[in-house]
Amino acid sequence: LVVISTLAIAVVIWRGSRSEPKKPPSSTNPTVAILPFTNNTGDENLDFWEDALPNLLVSDLSQSRYLDILSQDVVFLVLRDLDQLDAANDSPIDLTEVAARARVDNIVFGSFTRAGRRFRVTATVRHIPTGESVVLPTVEARDENEIFSRVDELSTQIKNHLVRPLGHTRRDLDLDLGAITTSSLEAYRHFVEGRSSWYRGQVGNAKESFERAVAIDPEFAMAHYWLSGCYFTLPGHWDKHQESLSRAFDLSQHVSPRERFHIQGQYYRVRGQRYWGKAIETLSEYLRIYPHDDLALQRLGRTYCYIEEWERCIETLERITDVRLFSDTGTLAEAFSALGQYETALRVTEGPTRDTDSLAYRDQLVSNLIHERRFDAALLEADRMLERLPGFAYGLMAKGDVHLYRAEWEQAEEYYRELLNPVAKVNNRRWLRIDGFLRLAYLSLARGEFGRALDFIDRALDFVTEVGERRWFLALHYRKAVILLAQGRLPEADAEIQIALVEAEQRGHVTGTIWSLYVHGMMCLELGDIRGAEHVSDEMRAEIEGWLNPKLIRRWHLLAGHIEIARDNVGDAVAHFERAVALLPHQHERNGDEHAPYYNSLGYAHYLSDDLGNAQEWYEKVLALTSGRLRYGDFYAKSHFMLGRIHQQRGQAAEAIKSYRTFLDLWQEADGQMPELEEARRSLAVLLD
Repeated sequence: LVVISTLAIAVVIWRGSRSEPKKPPSSTNPTVAILPFTNNTGDENLDFWEDALPNLLVSDLSQSRYLDILSQDVVFLVLRDLDQLDAANDSPIDLTEVAARARVDNIVFGSFTRAGRRFRVTATVRHIPTGESVVLPTVEARDENEIFSRVDELSTQIKNHLVRPLGHTRRDLDLDLGAITTSSLEAYRHFVEGRSSWYRGQVGNAKESFERAVAIDPEFAMAHYWLSGCYFTLPGHWDKHQESLSRAFDLSQHVSPRERFHIQGQYYRVRGQRYWGKAIETLSEYLRIYPHDDLALQRLGRTYCYIEEWERCIETLERITDVRLFSDTGTLAEAFSALGQYETALRVTEGPTRDTDSLAYRDQLVSNLIHERRFDAALLEADRMLERLPGFAYGLMAKGDVHLYRAEWEQAEEYYRELLNPVAKVNNRRWLRIDGFLRLAYLSLARGEFGRALDFIDRALDFVTEVGERRWFLALHYRKAVILLAQGRLPEADAEIQIALVEAEQRGHVTGTIWSLYVHGMMCLELGDIRGAEHVSDEMRAEIEGWLNPKLIRRWHLLAGHIEIARDNVGDAVAHFERAVALLPHQHERNGDEHAPYYNSLGYAHYLSDDLGNAQEWYEKVLALTSGRLRYGDFYAKSHFMLGRIHQQRGQAAEAIKSYRTFLDLWQEADGQMPELEEARRSLAVLLD
């Protein structure tokens, strides 16, 4: 399940931790951070302007091609990390430290006073490298409503001071601030309150504030945009999320150029995978004009990651690392891992201070140790994460996964079940219930308990239905169809895969369509309908060839190989499976990779061609997988069964006995009427006679 964040999620950066890091293109534009203003009126009811003034200035100045303005998201996080969010007048903010952390040369700060109804706003620009401070002329507003137009005046002063030659500012874009935000002071007040609540993790409060803002001004595009982010995060609001983002998109001509690009790029990313090409086009054009926008680089890099463009993902995200505070190290580490560069992925998570004790570093270290099958060390590191943060989801998952890979069923279930009891008020923790149900289903498959696996999938479906979240239906119905197909319950499997196909079409989810078509094709083969499978295969190929990720042709080769087996063309099947395996990335997904069915298919084709040596090699490769078999525990167990067959046919009795016994031990609680169980018992009896 790919969850696309709709707003910037800041994480610790990685700066130059590779041996020869690429230098991103440097900007000659002045870099600026605008801090909260100080309320010197003595009226707490006017505290809203402390955040509103810098927000307005950022919106106005971000239009400029000649300034690099730090977003207020990042300013908030810098101040939070420096414990200076609520710095009082008698404890001023350390501007030098803020500038160093934010990697800007200029800091704008100011204050406002009131005399009667009139407001006076004063701003100072400090150039940190020289220590020079320039107090700009005071701007005066007759009342609160006039502050909007006066902020336009103040932003022009800031631009004229920082941009040289002065003629640049005359050619720069400078739309009226009211036209690109809102003309309603009350709507903007709610908007600023909503952003403040969002930054502090109070998503429910943020939603209510943004809802009030758009109720007052239905044309307020950025309020709709932020509201869509709240709906995305809160359970049961997927339709409203789509509606708000669509509304923001429709109004995106009424915002600044930068904000328009953000809205449009995000709209295309979230609308569905069929729009991702347009998202890449929009973000790329934006970065051509504003090449140093962190959030656009993050979103473009993530999109490349989702379509397996690993090198382009890395190249894009590395453009952030030496010029900004925040970068998406999780995606960057995933891309390096997919290329098999696990040590580089680990270095990415160290951060600028080579922090080897951060949770991000420990999490990647655990992943690396698991891929290396150093399970004891992985458990130790997972324990360290859980000691630091009890209940840490990735720590629980890692421990459960290690026990699963070691066939320690009871211990694995213990940790997976902890994911079913999240903290109710934390929405992300609520979604961990789905991870818990899925992992318990994977564990059941590894034990041969297909009925129990279906029960956990059904419980997950009941949960998402209860909270009103359709976005999980595709993955859950697809997974249910796969299990039913493995049981041979073809009519029920077909019903589930049809639901998955409809969900994929409605969501524009291309990869969901491709995977569901594969299952449908395999059902046709189970029914002996080779021509039906060929028709499905043609549909799959058309989807893949019209999609952004040509590497998914491996899934078509997988189906084509099984079609050739059904035709008794085993040599052609081997060729298809070999092409498919060659297109697999390295194991890198925490929630499971797809290697097992590919390796299993190639091993089976070699077995059918009487090439027992190669068959044995590929079944042994299945056994060596970790995340590549997490979702396919039944393939893992059956590999022991197939190795028993192979050893028996090669006259290797001791090895055959060992393989059969291992298989029977793994599936001692398996559902009845499994043909492999009966054959393994008979073969073992013959070998022991």
